[in-house]
Amino acid sequence: MWDPTLRQLFAVADRAGLHTIFFDLQPRSLALDFGSSSLIGGRTPRIDEATISAYLCGVAPSPGRSLIASIRIVPPGCLVRFTPEEAHLVRYWCVPTPHRGLLTAADAAASWKPLFARVVEEHLPSSGPVGITLTSGLDSTSVAAFGCRILPPAEWRALSWIAPELPMADEDALQQQVASRLGIPYHPIRADLRWPLSDEAGPHVDHESLLGNPFVPVWRETFRRGRELGVTTLITGISGDNMIGGNVEPLADLLLRGRWFRCIREIRARQRVHDIPLGWLLRYPTLGAAARYFLPQRHVRRPTWLGSKLPAVAQSLPSRRLLPAMTQRWRLLSDPRPAIAARQLEKIATTYGIELRHPWLDHRLVEWAAAVAPEAAALGGFQKAPLRLALRGSVPNEILDAPDKIYPTAIVARGLRERETKKIWVHLDNMRAADLGFVEPEPLRAAYRCYLDGERSTAFWPAVTLEAWLRRYFP
Repeated sequence: MWDPTLRQLFAVADRAGLHTIFFDLQPRSLALDFGSSSLIGGRTPRIDEATISAYLCGVAPSPGRSLIASIRIVPPGCLVRFTPEEAHLVRYWCVPTPHRGLLTAADAAASWKPLFARVVEEHLPSSGPVGITLTSGLDSTSVAAFGCRILPPAEWRALSWIAPELPMADEDALQQQVASRLGIPYHPIRADLRWPLSDEAGPHVDHESLLGNPFVPVWRETFRRGRELGVTTLITGISGDNMIGGNVEPLADLLLRGRWFRCIREIRARQRVHDIPLGWLLRYPTLGAAARYFLPQRHVRRPTWLGSKLPAVAQSLPSRRLLPAMTQRWRLLSDPRPAIAARQLEKIATTYGIELRHPWLDHRLVEWAAAVAPEAAALGGFQKAPLRLALRGSVPNEILDAPDKIYPTAIVARGLRERETKKIWVHLDNMRAADLGFVEPEPLRAAYRCYLDGERSTAFWPAVTLEAWLRRYFP
């Protein structure tokens, strides 16, 4: 925005960071755009090593930094006022510090229902057909349940991933129950046939971000199928876990606040619901989390294969000292990665003529989630207790009474451990990232061999996508 009176230029970012503005301020010039590629032009820019280090360590980059050292981003909830000499950053909104305003799951559910109904209504188009990425989880299910009260169920199209060849990742039966209960036409998509790297030589990347999302091939098929069905607006459940799930455990908070009997009840409930050993519950989410409260780790643990050239990554901390669960909630609410993933999926979706909308990224839900006490969000061994209460009677009880949803982890393993090993070894050989000092190739290859031998960690995957990005843009 140009202010003719002040003769100053302003760039404003939305609160969630879904629409990013990049800028390159030089002594005699200023360039802005919604993507960084045009700002780079034909030159070979210098890579921002701090952003690369954060990406490889699996954490969010520092606000305002991009992959290119000379290019900055207007952070979410901020505006930048440009003068001929410099850029002045002004914050107009920030993630609120979590507080125990809503102490019971019933109170949280009662306040969530009217708010969520309003948010969903504002994210819907005026008419259908409208798509919903329906899963067996509570996030997309809640969007569908409230959306069907605004647009008739016949106007919806449930675009749901199924995996009949991988039963441990197949949500088909539960998804059909939800769609049938709500009256939404159900359109399954074979996710087990579109594993990571199955449709291209490397992951979809560009100058703005390293899209480490291994499900890009399934998303492409989702967009293609949606467009085939006449969908031009697709609603997702992205960021629902960050708002009210995320496995935020209140056990250490209850212990430190002296609520020991309640702590014991919750430990027993988690034993019963999740079949977790008592020793593990005491050691990690209870006593271990309480100890880390007094001895916090400032820096993120570096992977063994991270290059020595890259700087250490510091963890962000809330503005004031919070108990362990409240700190974890603040980090989840402040995490920009769901918005980054949503932006990159939007780039793919637009090539199919589809607009993505994400109700769970609305700032009003962030403010609501910050006021939900940890013991109200995780109750009786179940995460997302307010949502389970609020949705009772609207969706099948099988969804609400499940201790956890089905995750498509086996689809990732099919690609990375079985079907696309040759492509990954190509990326791990003669690495450009190793030449630049970003990774140590032998420890990285050893980490991948451990994964092939059965280890679960896919921490090597960001290094593979980084290598694909470097080969594409920095040959």
